[in-house]
Amino acid sequence: MAKAISCMVCGNNVPVPRGLLIHGFLLCRACEDRIKNISPGDPDYGFYMNGLKKIWCSRGA
Repeated sequence: MAKAISCMVCGNNVPVPRGLLIHGFLLCRACEDRIKNISPGDPDYGFYMNGLKKIWCSRGA
């Protein structure tokens, strides 16, 4: 059974290696795809940018 960890943006549990690891934190494929295609005018923009801030501002990152 594959190990699962939580996406730092949406919180969904994702089997490793299905996602992008950044400084040891997981970004799931769904969030990665959404971030690649989102624009600043999108209502969800703040949610995804705050999720990325959690990764970049986490202790040890």
